[in-house]
Amino acid sequence: MEETNDVKEYLIRASAEYKEEIQEALKTGLDKLGKTGVNALVITGALGFAYLLVRGLTGEKTRIKNKENEAPEYSPPSMLDKLAERVVEQTVIFLLTLAKEKLTAYLTETASEHDNTEGTDKQE
Repeated sequence: MEETNDVKEYLIRASAEYKEEIQEALKTGLDKLGKTGVNALVITGALGFAYLLVRGLTGEKTRIKNKENEAPEYSPPSMLDKLAERVVEQTVIFLLTLAKEKLTAYLTETASEHDNTEGTDKQE
């Protein structure tokens, strides 16, 4: 009878330990998932902003159609049009390069933070 109680107590303690380990692993996994989700949102937001900015700067010009639906007459672009297009291109290239640098710095920083937190988890 006493042997049965010892086995029962052992199983209850083992069950409690497993339960705590599972809860800790679940908490750790959810924390990592949350950080990954935030990183994904930041990157998606930055790319969306860059897309909207590029689209706004190089926006498609709507054509005014003739009443008879005839094609508009072609006129070669003026020097000012070419200059404006070149300025917009250079601005877009600059902004995309800046966005790339900021994203790279952010990802490097989050990766180093992630490595630091993993190192402290292993030491404990």
